[in-house]
Amino acid sequence: MFEESSFPQWLYDHLVPDDVFGAAYDDVPAMRRAWLKTAIARLHTLHGSSGVSWGTSWRRDERQWRQGFTSIAEERPVEWCVVVLSRDHVSGPRLLAGLLPALLAGVADILVVRVAEGGHAWHAPVLAALELAGQEAVVSLSPDMMTQLSEHMRTCGAGRFLLFGDEARQMPCFYGWCGGAVQVWREPLLHDIAVAQEAGHAFETHGASDEERVDVEVLRWSHPDWSVVPVHAPDGDWERALISAGDGQGFAAFAGPSRMVDIVPDSIPLMLGPGQEACWVWPGLPPAFFMQRRLSVLSGT
Repeated sequence: MFEESSFPQWLYDHLVPDDVFGAAYDDVPAMRRAWLKTAIARLHTLHGSSGVSWGTSWRRDERQWRQGFTSIAEERPVEWCVVVLSRDHVSGPRLLAGLLPALLAGVADILVVRVAEGGHAWHAPVLAALELAGQEAVVSLSPDMMTQLSEHMRTCGAGRFLLFGDEARQMPCFYGWCGGAVQVWREPLLHDIAVAQEAGHAFETHGASDEERVDVEVLRWSHPDWSVVPVHAPDGDWERALISAGDGQGFAAFAGPSRMVDIVPDSIPLMLGPGQEACWVWPGLPPAFFMQRRLSVLSGT
């Protein structure tokens, strides 16, 4: 697994055992595994139209211009990606939304690291999501080992770090990484999901009752560490109600019937309609983030 990769071989000692993967998979009921499969399918479809050429390891576009110069645009996937999870990361859909763009961009070496001292149990839906996505390189490392790994990866060419959760975002080993061949993406700080609660309807906690009702149970299962906040708009001004309910902090997503799509304020980057509650997308993390580009402008033709 690691012999011909960018990653050090000492990671073998920290791989999540197959029996732990298997037990976690079995602990997630079939219906909820189906929700994760739907999330994966949505990401495949959405990122399939991203403009990144699937299956290509390198692309070169050379053009000779009538103005007397030549341009050469080159593009290839970065060599590696390390997905770093805080100890208490519990969301399978949010993890998939970071992992799938890297896989679909064609990154050859992908590693998922949960930063925690020994003995801290994984959340079963997280391992089940990784199993369903086909991600085998999954390890648990102490903070000191994560620092050691980050120093090693600085010497391994172009790559990306994805940081999920407060602990990962705040690790000192990632301070000052802001560009170049190695770039860092940090999970946004917004932690709440707004759900439209219309007059005369109870706030559902055990499944949607019709096609226009959001299934709050699925949202809470998908994001057990986040708050699911009912939002009322007695006067029909949903945009103002959403801004007010966010208490100045805003929401990571809004869930409501499809007819509300045009009233969601720009400050909310994602809307989920009924039937899509287990899906997640990071709009600011497309496959293009995992591509390394170079443009050459040359004299002559």
